[in-house]
Amino acid sequence: MSTLPEIWVIGDKGTGKSTLIQSISPYDESLLMKQQWLISNKYYSANVSLLEKNIASVTSVPPTCEALVLVFNIQSESSYNLISHLIQSRDDSEHEPEIRLLVATHVDLALEVETCEEGINFPINPEYRCRPWLLNAIQVGIENGFEFVETAPGVPKVDKILDLDGEEQGMRRVIMALQSHMWPNSQPPIKEEVGNATGNEGRMGE
Repeated sequence: MSTLPEIWVIGDKGTGKSTLIQSISPYDESLLMKQQWLISNKYYSANVSLLEKNIASVTSVPPTCEALVLVFNIQSESSYNLISHLIQSRDDSEHEPEIRLLVATHVDLALEVETCEEGINFPINPEYRCRPWLLNAIQVGIENGFEFVETAPGVPKVDKILDLDGEEQGMRRVIMALQSHMWPNSQPPIKEEVGNATGNEGRMGE
């Protein structure tokens, strides 16, 4: 059986890697750190593997990794510093996945919002974006070919309204970026799944 192309989700403990993966594909506890995702939209279908990796265990990224998702807690500078070190310590000889995302989680906490049955209690406070280290994160991402995305995967009501300078953020943006890749095992779209293009609305791979 051929190896499926992989999405590596890397970050420190407590950054929300598991929650992020659950937002992409329904979580199966029996699969532990490896989850299968059937991408199915109007353009193609493809089975890929989602792998959760603790940053302390990562020394290199293999050629089977088609997408790299680096995760840090937007409330934790130390979790970003680990990611920054990983990005800047990579050399030109290493495999470079085509899709590279730098994902900030727990944005709901940074915005200091409260959710209720009716939705979200405003106002939303965007002042956290002035933190020097967060501005550095955005710049490091740009310089190294990573798209920066803000998310709140644990709080869907907040996640779905996030934007940055008018650009859509949240898990929908993460999923759209992953689906923009032409996966090497892509197949014609599954007719009954056409139009189903957002994360765990899709089917799990068999």
